[in-house]
Amino acid sequence: MRILVAPSAYKGTFTPRQVADAIATGIKATDAEAEIVIAPLADGGDGTIDVVHEHIGGEFIDIEAADAVGRMHKTHWLSADGLAFLELSTVCGLGILGPSMRAPLLASTYGLGQALKLCCQTNPRKVFITVGGSASTDGGAGVLQALGAKLLDGKGNELGRGGAALAQLEQIDLGGIPDVYLETEIEVLVDVKNPLLGPQGAARTFSLQKGASPKQTEILEAGLTRFAERFETLLGKSKRYLPGSGAAGGTPFGLAMGLDADIVSGAERIADISGLEEKIVDCDLVITGEGRFDEQSLMGKATGLMLDLCRKHGRKLLLIAASVDADFAWQNDCLEKVVTCVSSSRLAELGDIARASKTLI
Repeated sequence: MRILVAPSAYKGTFTPRQVADAIATGIKATDAEAEIVIAPLADGGDGTIDVVHEHIGGEFIDIEAADAVGRMHKTHWLSADGLAFLELSTVCGLGILGPSMRAPLLASTYGLGQALKLCCQTNPRKVFITVGGSASTDGGAGVLQALGAKLLDGKGNELGRGGAALAQLEQIDLGGIPDVYLETEIEVLVDVKNPLLGPQGAARTFSLQKGASPKQTEILEAGLTRFAERFETLLGKSKRYLPGSGAAGGTPFGLAMGLDADIVSGAERIADISGLEEKIVDCDLVITGEGRFDEQSLMGKATGLMLDLCRKHGRKLLLIAASVDADFAWQNDCLEKVVTCVSSSRLAELGDIARASKTLI
């Protein structure tokens, strides 16, 4: 039997590759003759460029950039065959900040702009920016500021960094952005479909997990609204409703408006890069996994794409999770089997994943 093992990360615990190796260990303990193909998955969230590197190779380029609160630190981007991959979470993501350092009103994507600047100096033919795991809700304003855009208040003064400052925005001047950034093809890889504004938007859906209070959430919503309005006045077009424009604190929106970047499904793009569909066709059975399996797993995430492709090609899909939402009726979504690898509230260990894999085949 030829088995495709293609899990996502157990977020904050294990990388996709670690999960895949644990699943493979369990399968081999049950069926030593099984032929296992490993294809770690990602969808634009934390660790995506590591998954890309595993599939297509390339070189990590070390740089320095500001984190979400302005501290310079060492980070990197991936160069592979003329393509460039930047990961927001490694530059100015929430995971870089300790709980006491979170600053939802002031946090910025300025460092991502610095990283993009350095990346474009190598003249890549295309840049992919993965935006999951952000610490900010500034609509991507920080990226544009780092590249040379001016965001001005009513007195003509430049705004400071962060989402709260956007409430004072009166004028956007993109004239300082060099043509190289406008001419470079950029794709923003997202793992959610949320729009920029409203109940399902960047601020009201995600800012609480970045440390914002309900009052601060409304300040950030007001700033993003102002940002969208001023951009629409300047350019005569709107992208606030695009699916995914509200990911990562609205970063895709700012990149789409200011740099004409495309917003795409991270899961679909990484599947293309890794040849996932072809691997599914070539296997008899598919096993995936993720830390928390719930309704969100099938809404723009790698697991949802995996399920769609398995349906398309008539392959059984099995899943191993650390926890499963008790209210999620996954049976209605045609998964063959879902196994929880731990029965208590403790964090899963790789041995748990391996043991659970033994029950799948």
